[in-house]
Amino acid sequence: MKIILTTAVVLMLSITAFGAEPNRADIAAKRAATLKANVKDFQIGLSYVGDSDKPYYSLLLSVPKVDVKQADAFFLVAQRSEDQALKIIAYLKESGILERAFEKGDAVKLPQPSYRLIVIAGDLHLTASLGWDRDTLKSLDGLKKVLDGNAAKEMETLLGRLAGHRKEWDAAVK
Repeated sequence: MKIILTTAVVLMLSITAFGAEPNRADIAAKRAATLKANVKDFQIGLSYVGDSDKPYYSLLLSVPKVDVKQADAFFLVAQRSEDQALKIIAYLKESGILERAFEKGDAVKLPQPSYRLIVIAGDLHLTASLGWDRDTLKSLDGLKKVLDGNAAKEMETLLGRLAGHRKEWDAAVK
């Protein structure tokens, strides 16, 4: 009994001294709040990382106007309203992407091939891998559902390029 009590006291003291590991939901909520507070600067980017025999689309959705010369036909840009950005932030929080994303400065090598998602607003810079499988499509489809107008059209173009993989990955599950 004495050993159990001593162990419990040591655990409680170590949690108090070193702090408990932050709850992943708390991390997502704090990140979402930071993104919302800086919605005027909100940008989200998607890009393929890895070897390929064909080019895949990159997409930049931005609240501030971005003056980008689109010399690359596979780089899509769409400006979004603050209201649209808030819907995207809500999706990122609900989907779990915000809680598993890495902050700028984290030394992390993302898996390849994959779609990389980058979110920037204010001083917060997040990067997440969406993978390269059915879950990639689930994340991209979910994001498309909260988009409208030109952004939805551009996302449809990005997803269209993945149509062959959709068939392949769906068939692998059946």
